[in-house]
Amino acid sequence: DVPSRPDLKVDVLVYFDFEIGKLTVFLQSVDSNTGLPPIGAERGFLPINKPNGTNGQGYFTYAIRASKSTSSTIPWIDADASIVFDDNEAIETRTISNPVDSNPPRLLSLNVSYINDTFVFIRISNIT
Repeated sequence: DVPSRPDLKVDVLVYFDFEIGKLTVFLQSVDSNTGLPPIGAERGFLPINKPNGTNGQGYFTYAIRASKSTSSTIPWIDADASIVFDDNEAIETRTISNPVDSNPPRLLSLNVSYINDTFVFIRISNIT
């Protein structure tokens, strides 16, 4: 359900291909009254993008954990996305590479002190 739009629901389909390590996510706006996709771009769950640059934006987050065997054989996990709105061409994102640690993470201690509305002081201490 879309809280600001009781007439709209969002169907989510998630598929993970274990052989190639690909996550595919489909988000589809659905008119609550008809059970069909709404007609017109302005009727979807993302508002129309306005010149202010803040409307019509969304994001998808996920987390992965490399298996013990994977973390010892590959140094990086790459991530990219292909975003498609309706029948338009795909928007390709740049690839982000994340290092895979072969050793467990080291424990750090964070000491956060509020200074004012502009600054926060953070002291990082190594525990292990």
